Amino acid sequence: MEHEGQVTVERYTISADDVAVCMTVTATTAGEAGQSPPYLPPTYSYALAATVSDGSC
Repeated sequence: MEHEGQVTVERYTISADDVAVCMTVTATTAGEAGQSPPYLPPTYSYALAATVSDGSC
């Protein structure tokens, strides 16, 4: 179960030739997005943020 304010962080290394960057994506649960049918899991809305820095993660 997700709770409002829960934060998930994912990091991805993106590279090409001899250059690498680290992209960090942060998703903060903003709350339940609405009613779902009982046979489907609830849907949530998220606030997303992304940053990119030099080098591998």
